[in-house]
This record gives sequence, structure tokens and C-alpha cells, in this order.
Amino acid sequence: MNKFIVVHAGARDGYEVSKALIESGQLAYIVTDDLFLRQERHLFPKESIKISIGALLCKIIKRYFFLHKNILYFWGDRFLGRKAGKLSKKSGFPLLSYSQYACHAFPLTDVHPKILFQFHPYALSNKRIYEEEMLRHPETKENLLQEEEFSLTEKMLFDRKKELEGADMCIAASTFTKKTLVENGMDAGKVVVVPYGVNIDRYTYIQGEIKDEVTFAFVGSYTFRKGINYLLEAATELKKRGYKFRIKMTGRDKAGFIEKFKIQYPLDNVEYFSNISHEELITMLHQSDVFVFPSLCEGFAFSIVEAMATGLPVITTNNTIGADIIEEGEQGFVIEPANLEVLISKMEYFILHPEKYKEMGYKASLKVKSLTWDDFRKGVVDVVSHSSINKNS
Repeated sequence: MNKFIVVHAGARDGYEVSKALIESGQLAYIVTDDLFLRQERHLFPKESIKISIGALLCKIIKRYFFLHKNILYFWGDRFLGRKAGKLSKKSGFPLLSYSQYACHAFPLTDVHPKILFQFHPYALSNKRIYEEEMLRHPETKENLLQEEEFSLTEKMLFDRKKELEGADMCIAASTFTKKTLVENGMDAGKVVVVPYGVNIDRYTYIQGEIKDEVTFAFVGSYTFRKGINYLLEAATELKKRGYKFRIKMTGRDKAGFIEKFKIQYPLDNVEYFSNISHEELITMLHQSDVFVFPSLCEGFAFSIVEAMATGLPVITTNNTIGADIIEEGEQGFVIEPANLEVLISKMEYFILHPEKYKEMGYKASLKVKSLTWDDFRKGVVDVVSHSSINKNS
């Protein structure tokens, strides 16, 4: 049974991968820039933790000197990847690397299998989606150009391509993410979808009463990437048709979009919130009936699963985790992104059939019970344990 070197920068899901391997006896080392390993340090033997000093310095500069330059991200990723690659070559243990580090790690070792973990959809696919949206709606251009994909240099894009070429296999967080990898040259047979988990104990199910007015909820950053303009356009049209309903929205508002949306869409049935507490978020979901998330592209979208856990059916796009966990008409609806007419029709469906949102919401709460972090870790172990490539092939 192979032991693996996991490389990541201290993200929650990175620790879940590491926990999966240590539980199965397959963890050799963790290469990270997370000096204190947050609350997870007690889970891992001290000798298994390898800190990249270079990556740690980049992290400190970004955090305490407020410098968020691409060059710091690039060098931090490079330091992590190179440390992991050299450790693999020296120790003989194969790599399970997150995207962005793998391009620096894989070339430095000839130990196989080289497994790539891909959470975000592939950058070039995202850029294409944004560019198509800018052509449809030029007013979104300024905001969409702020997305990370447009800040990547040609060298960074080249490195991402090398990751796919160097990987023996890949774990993707959603079918949509897998699709973007295949679009950019990855063999579909080498990509296994292992959906993330959610701590659904924090998102309790409550079956409320059917109300006179349906309340739609949205949780996510106030950006055009999340498809908020389509939601508000749909709300405008439904109100013109004389329907009574409400929308509650919350998320980060770095660009001052709330005030802009209030002016562009003067709707008195839409409530905007930002920076609310977790308890307030749960209350908002419990006060809502249907979750709407018309995003252009997401690697996963935790908010979908969290809303389902509280008992809300979901209207979302197939460029999210939605296609993996929502059966059409059972837990909600999955639509094409940027399709306003279909979004309107699905929202209208719940307005006209209020009894359905309770029925579908209950089914949604049952569906997500299988999306736990335990299930995620089992999925990761299954992938690495059944790798058909021997360590030194």
C-alpha cells in the first residue's frame, strides 16, 4: 500500500485529504505553509509535517503587509511545490498535490502515481465562460475582469497545462470541474469525481409551513460571476407578472454592488445583507423556502449543500455541484447558466406550486446526508488505494 506526500496551503479540504490518508495509514508527509496547522496539529505526527519556509514567508508578507501581488502567490506556490517534489524524489513516496503546486512538484520526481487534486474549474474554461458573458452583457466586464483567471500570466497558464500533462490521475470536486479538465486535454478516464463534504450538523433541517409568499434565498459574493444579475432580472419580470414573493440575499460586497443593484433593480421585495454571522445565516435560510444560485461557474459551491441541509430545494446551474446532487424535480432544478427564461420559469414553478418546495426541500435534506466529510475521505482513500500505477513504475 502506497504512502503519499500531500501538499497544500492549509485549506480545510487539504486537511481532510491528509486526514483521509492518515486514517488509512497512507500518509507519509504533509508539505504546507501552515505553521500551526490550526486545530489539526494533534491529528498528525510531528515528523510528518514539513513546513516550506519560503512559502511561509510569502504568506506572512501577504497577510501582514497587505500585499496581494500575483508574484507572491506564484512564489508561495512554487516553494511549496518544489519542496514536495524534492521530498518525493528523496523519500520515494508519491505525490497527491493540489492544483497550483503540482506544476512545480511533479517535474522534480519520477515517483508514481502523481495525483492531482482539482477543486477549482480549469482556468481557461472559466475565462471562456466570463468572456462569453461579457459579450452578452457588456456591463459585467469591469467586474468579471477582476476574477482571478484574468490575472494569471502566460507562465501561470502554461504551468496549469503542465499539471494536467504530468498527472497520472486526478480527483475533482464536481462533474463540472472534471468537464473543464477534459476540455483542456485531461483523459476523462483518469479523472474521478469525489464531492466535498459539509458539516450538515450546523445546518439543521426545519420543515416550516407553506406561506402565502414564497421567499427565495441567495448566499454568495455580490459579483456577476454568481449570476446575481440574472436573479434580479428574473425577480423584475416575475413582479411585472403580478406575483407576490420575496428574496433574501447575503454575501460579501467588496465592490459596493448592493447599492448599485438597488438603483438598477428598484425592487421593494428584495432584502440585501452582508457580513452576517453564521447564526444569522441559518436563521435566514430557515425563514426562506427555495435557494437560488444561478452561478456562471463554481468548483463546488458549499452554499448549495448547506441550503439543502436546512430543507430548501435548489435552483442552480450545471456549472456547480448541482448536477451531481440534484435530481430534476426531486430536490430542485438544474439549468443552463445565463438562461434567464428558464430561471424565470423555475422560480415561477415554486410560486405557483408552493406545496412543492416543502416536499422537495425534505428530499434535499435527505440527499445531502451522504455528503459528509467522512464520505469525502472514504472517496479519497478509494481513489489512492485503487491506483493502478505502482509507486516506482
